[in-house]
Amino acid sequence: MQAITVRDRNAGLAGMSLTDMPYPHSAENDVIVRVHAAGFTPGELDWPATWTDRAGRDRTPSVPGHELSGVVAELGYGTERTYSATAPAPDPTWWSVGSSSRPFRLLGRVAGMVAARLSRRVGAGFQLSGRGLVGTARPGAMTPGRMGRGPGQKRTLRSTPNPASVRTGNLVNVAEQARDKNGSRLTERGRATQERILRAAADMMYVKGVSLTTLDEVRAASGTSKSQLYRHYPDKDALVRDVVALQAAELLERQHQLLQRLSSLRGLERWRNAIIEHNALRNGAYGCPLGSLASELADQDEEARQAIARHFDTWEGLLEAGLVRMKDSGVLRADADAGELATGLMAALQGGYLLAQTARDVKPMRIALDMAIGHVKAYAVPAEDANPPEGGTRGR
Repeated sequence: MQAITVRDRNAGLAGMSLTDMPYPHSAENDVIVRVHAAGFTPGELDWPATWTDRAGRDRTPSVPGHELSGVVAELGYGTERTYSATAPAPDPTWWSVGSSSRPFRLLGRVAGMVAARLSRRVGAGFQLSGRGLVGTARPGAMTPGRMGRGPGQKRTLRSTPNPASVRTGNLVNVAEQARDKNGSRLTERGRATQERILRAAADMMYVKGVSLTTLDEVRAASGTSKSQLYRHYPDKDALVRDVVALQAAELLERQHQLLQRLSSLRGLERWRNAIIEHNALRNGAYGCPLGSLASELADQDEEARQAIARHFDTWEGLLEAGLVRMKDSGVLRADADAGELATGLMAALQGGYLLAQTARDVKPMRIALDMAIGHVKAYAVPAEDANPPEGGTRGR
């Protein structure tokens, strides 16, 4: 990739140069951001007109002052709040960004009066589409000291979550842009081969489990040779990591579609019904695609465990965002803890998956989710408090 390096901030374009930078090695669930270029003076700043989050709140990007900077305009699933970013000494290139519950680090790549050609690196489950400059968060990806911002100074990043759908028709993109072991881009045939391997492995591991799925079985099911298989996946661990990424991407996309507009108790019940109906197609067999992987890998593969934990956190964040909207709109009382309620719903869901898988019956899942939703309803604003006073008008 290439980035703008500023040698002299007072020299304008003459003080800038386009520098080759090594590609950062991004893992699944890296934070994906869209960065818009900013300039040296307020007149050179070119912000999007407005950004509104899922709760309808304004998240227009803003940066105090006029230092050279990039402004975050998109984050991954579940990130919808205003974050305060502080450049830690002695490396002002990096900003610590996050809430108390979901901290992460964001790489602010430099862009000035000329556009920086940033690498498009897609982390699993967070594929974004559309125009703009796209980058990833990853420690050590850039040389320190490029932002020209003093240590400890703060800037506020306001952003809207706008994850586009994961293109499941092109599975290689789920595990990042496809590259072979030498770092060069795969051909169309190579991408198709990797897609076949990944899909065959995901299907087999979901039905048989990770431990009982062998590379020879994956090779036979995908119709590939040993050399093709080992070119894309030199060992089973590498394949398992991409399977985790793929299963999470597909599951989170479905959940995003179900939960992106959640704002009522009836909507929560529709979410419950959709999950139960989908699980009933197999009489509860095989369980949750992500939970099944967690039960096998959590004590065997620490990297996979951490990735799965992040995916669950993302999923729970979608539920929490919907519950926050319900609080903001007056459906739930102000004392309802959206985070704790979301955790309760997720625990009931995963326990329901396990019991339904064991019983080959979705009834335990229905009971568990009904009890969890009943707990949410305990925080509902009474109808008489929600209704307008006599003679008043009723909102839509």
